[in-house]
Amino acid sequence: MSLNIEEIKNNLLKEKEELEIILKSINEEIEYIRSNEVYEYSEVAEAYEEKQDLHIKKEKIEERIKKILNTLEKIEKGNFGMCVKCGNPIEEVRIKFDPTLECCRNCI
Repeated sequence: MSLNIEEIKNNLLKEKEELEIILKSINEEIEYIRSNEVYEYSEVAEAYEEKQDLHIKKEKIEERIKKILNTLEKIEKGNFGMCVKCGNPIEEVRIKFDPTLECCRNCI
């Protein structure tokens, strides 16, 4: 594989750091919504919807961080870029698109 593994690793670490900053901000927003008292019905509904949206964003970010951590572990173990289903190498173009992909084109 002619991929620059060190560059991929550094890009994943950078993305993880950025996502952790966003996640911290979302957690702070959720806490702010939780701590504010709301008296009007329309405000309650709006706060509920905003909190739900934030929880969805939070889940997606946590899932991405988990994928990044899993990929970084594979890099460390030396089995990065291998399909988890068939064991064949994942196509380079797919890895360049998203290094956290776990399956080759034939197994998706």
